[in-house]
Amino acid sequence: MLRTEGLVKRFESIAAVDEVTVQIPAGQMVGIIGRSGAGKSTFLRLINRLIEPTEGTICYRDATISALKGGRQRADRGGRQTMRTRRERLISTMTGLGVAALGIPFVRANDWRSKFSTLNFGVVSSENEADRIVRYKTFVAYMERNLLVPLKMHQATDYAGTIEALKARKLEFARFGPAAYAQAWLITGGKVEPIVVETDSDGLVGYHAVVVVKADSPYKSLEDLKGKSFAYADPNSTSGFVAPSFFLREDGINPETFFGRTGFSGSHENSILALLNGTYDAGATWWTNEERNNVARMEGKGMIPKGRTRVIWKSPKLPGSPWAIHLDLPAPLKVDVRAALLALPTADPQAWWDLTDGKNKGVQEVTQADYEPIIRMIKDNQRARRDAKSN
Repeated sequence: MLRTEGLVKRFESIAAVDEVTVQIPAGQMVGIIGRSGAGKSTFLRLINRLIEPTEGTICYRDATISALKGGRQRADRGGRQTMRTRRERLISTMTGLGVAALGIPFVRANDWRSKFSTLNFGVVSSENEADRIVRYKTFVAYMERNLLVPLKMHQATDYAGTIEALKARKLEFARFGPAAYAQAWLITGGKVEPIVVETDSDGLVGYHAVVVVKADSPYKSLEDLKGKSFAYADPNSTSGFVAPSFFLREDGINPETFFGRTGFSGSHENSILALLNGTYDAGATWWTNEERNNVARMEGKGMIPKGRTRVIWKSPKLPGSPWAIHLDLPAPLKVDVRAALLALPTADPQAWWDLTDGKNKGVQEVTQADYEPIIRMIKDNQRARRDAKSN
């Protein structure tokens, strides 16, 4: 017998499942029917322990499976593997009435999966491609379990490639930096919206742009870099170009004339490598806190020796890097993606650890309003470049 009592699942202020109490005798076929967004998929994921309930209990046979944790939970899932495998096979072949036999959903004719047999997502990342693939491997598996369709991660050679892919509808959703998201919003005419961002180890949102130099260099402040060479990461990078360009002008420094030479390295990692090999005297990159920043990550991966760089400038706090989704997608698809991302830290701790190196506490919902300051920065930078060309 399967039984739920007072089952609740909330995502921030949204109750996707609200006080559901059911009792299903062994061998009985039960239909779950409701409008799109009613919580059917969330309820089934709760039963299968793919996500944790906010309140209530789930009992299967004589066990309260909602109380199982760690190894006991994995063993319980293993015992029900046949049910999950059968469910996944049926999803790929069946359409019609949405039914469930102890948590086995069929695809309805109006289910978004009938039109999206695969979901495509992209990532704007400071890492090299090989490390990025490894980092997102368990995340992809988690999302496939929750969304019940294959997930394909698309690689782009630069930030603009991911932005253009979302605009062209080659991607359904993506993880952007703040400026890359703002650019996507601008070039799609507002056809993209942010979903969630990661919080830092203290549960706070946001990070900083920093200017770094070699630890043994004589440079102590921005003023010391006059006439020197400077590395940016990418034209659509927030901390690697947009924010430092904007805030340096705010401090009375025109980057176009202040530095002797500037260039784009292609990524945050490349900027640090170029700094250490002497190609540039300084560079801009991202910094969340002492334990989570680009240099610390590169040191942790053995890409550079420890203690070889030094921060000489830090920007005001910037909004976090959002997961964002195209607005023209079916509403239930957007709801399911949002729910899976919000549940990730607790539903799959290993995937969360792999994604964040264990240095982020959780996720938080965001809105377009959070990125209006970045849009203003981009427009101000564009205006400054136009003015420089006209003079």
